[in-house]
Amino acid sequence: MKPMPYRHAESADHGGRDSRQELSERLKKLKEYSGLSYAEIAEKTGVSVSTLKRGVAGTNVPKLTTVVDFAGACGGTAQDEAEIRMLWRAARRAPRANGRTSMPNPQYIKDKADLSGALVKMYHWAGAPTLREMQDRASAFNVLPHSQAHRIVRGETLPCSRAQFIGYLKACEIPEEMHEAWLHVWDKVMAKGPQAQVADTMTDFVLRTNSGENGAGIAAPAIMGRRLARIWRTMTKRERRAALRAFTINLPNHYH
Repeated sequence: MKPMPYRHAESADHGGRDSRQELSERLKKLKEYSGLSYAEIAEKTGVSVSTLKRGVAGTNVPKLTTVVDFAGACGGTAQDEAEIRMLWRAARRAPRANGRTSMPNPQYIKDKADLSGALVKMYHWAGAPTLREMQDRASAFNVLPHSQAHRIVRGETLPCSRAQFIGYLKACEIPEEMHEAWLHVWDKVMAKGPQAQVADTMTDFVLRTNSGENGAGIAAPAIMGRRLARIWRTMTKRERRAALRAFTINLPNHYH
């Protein structure tokens, strides 16, 4: 199959064209260049022919996994997949615009209210994925439960710990190279006393232990132990009791 002309999605004029139609055209071109039939693509992807045809028709926005698998089956390159993802986000964002579809800038976040608004905006920038998709993308086991994700995307609360914040970044597909800037914002906005630091560290430890995953930004158990011991030694008995109460509140319901 000859290489397909590549045009970065960020340079596409989404304002003057229907985003769904643009995504549809891109998928049709991939299929044309591949020379595959819908039946052959269905066999490669495990997605039914009818679902593939609906996804390419442009009448609605298919699941992200459907269009990514479609591109892969048609021999699309990494650049093709990157453009498909951006076109998909643009198509998902279009009906939800309301001025909330650009990527929020962490430099402008000064307090918890700013951070909450940025997380809502981040969710819409990501194409408003389903809660199930968000939970799956967060990677670690139950690090981002449905109920908590629902409240965050509605602006009703913030992530309960640094680990959950990282999970939310993953759920919204924020590029890894941007995580450091967002974690700096989290640490600045959520600056806490020793008892809250202990509660967060203990929560991260439990979530990581149950996930069996070396999640980015989540400290290894040995490092967590040293961090806990260092902070614990500086705390009064009252602060230690407060830390344990906060830790209990932080944990998702199924741990209680």
